[in-house]
Amino acid sequence: MKNARYEAVSLLGRMDREQAYSNLLLDHFLQTCGMDAREKAFLSTLFYGVLERRLTLDYVIRCYSSIPMYKLSTQVKNILRTALYQLLYLDVPENAAVDEAVKLTRVLRQSRASGYVNALLRSFLRAGKDMKLPDESDPVRNLSVCYSCGEPLVRTFLCDYGFETAKNILSAALEKPPVTVRVNTLRTERDSLQKRLAEEGVPSAVCDAVEDALIWKGSGSVEHLATFREGLFHVQDASSQLCALAAGPQAGDTVYDICSAPGGKAFTMAQYMKDRGTLAAFDLYESRTRLIDQGAQRLGLTCLTAQVRDALQGKPLPPADVVLCDVPCTGSGILRRKPEIKYKPLDTVLSLAQTQYDILLRSSAYVKAGGRLLYSTCSIDKRENEDVVQHFLQENPAFELDELPRQFAKFQHAGEGCVTILPGEQDCDGFFIAILKKRN
Repeated sequence: MKNARYEAVSLLGRMDREQAYSNLLLDHFLQTCGMDAREKAFLSTLFYGVLERRLTLDYVIRCYSSIPMYKLSTQVKNILRTALYQLLYLDVPENAAVDEAVKLTRVLRQSRASGYVNALLRSFLRAGKDMKLPDESDPVRNLSVCYSCGEPLVRTFLCDYGFETAKNILSAALEKPPVTVRVNTLRTERDSLQKRLAEEGVPSAVCDAVEDALIWKGSGSVEHLATFREGLFHVQDASSQLCALAAGPQAGDTVYDICSAPGGKAFTMAQYMKDRGTLAAFDLYESRTRLIDQGAQRLGLTCLTAQVRDALQGKPLPPADVVLCDVPCTGSGILRRKPEIKYKPLDTVLSLAQTQYDILLRSSAYVKAGGRLLYSTCSIDKRENEDVVQHFLQENPAFELDELPRQFAKFQHAGEGCVTILPGEQDCDGFFIAILKKRN
């Protein structure tokens, strides 16, 4: 009975208990579970689908339930969520979805709930799968339920961007994210890599957002490919590649990547540097710097070294031409990759913004006169982005906003020295980038 439905319910329960990252939890399970490819695909669809639509599914449960949600066990809630997800969003026979849900109550020792689960799901079907969604007279409630996002985050999007853009952001969070790869320009070029990938049975498309990138159209892992083992590319979202482009490192420069892991921006900057100069990639944990070193070795990058260093308490560094601060953030720009972020409380945003400012301030001391300081997050919350940058500029007159590269003109929210890339725009993740220059 330990099939995809069972494992999806089990993994969702672990998410609740362990507060784990969805991608890490599922990836680890898939590597060791022994399922065939079809079952793995179905499990992944159920697991991520329920995470993405959890608030919507819970709203439906409340509409049809004779028992308050707080009285239901975690297992019963996840059984209902997975069944409703199949009924609403997948091409699964209705009787199969209901019958398998009832069986799961017995397998998971929730037999007393079997009649309740069956009755709720049958009632939902008799009503024509009517979700009874709230209308737009209450925009926060409407968007929260329709797009399965916590109300605090919905309010933030509405305040920062207005109703239509907020709706587009939330809609993009429900889409499947593209897999974008960065061509290792030190070893090959884009068209050649695309041809090699095709020979390996992996279709790809040219990425319009940034040069020397391809959008992966294949399935499965990249590690088994000869092109990957030969170091011809690394996986990196287009927004992250644009961040490295904005930093503008040149051959012979000294560059610091302050919060580097998993190292994608450092790898791309090293390529812009023609692998000449000094690029130090810092991270707080040795396990993560080892991963950066391994990636650099596979890509053949000799100018890059990974070092353990605390961004707030590390020893002073010699002046650098470029300092990149991709700081810890709420991740509101990558909801389609980590849907659990949608449900986390936002009461830490202000304290996080202070940490972001502190990292930016400390890192600014390492920028030489005429050098560039890049501030970035994978958040689209203005409190973590524009507000932090404006605070820094007010307190540090030696710095000013620098001009964005021409490639950013295509983005809707590109301004003087700053750009907010909205989720899904140009096939990118949500991202914020600010380029600061130290006056001579």
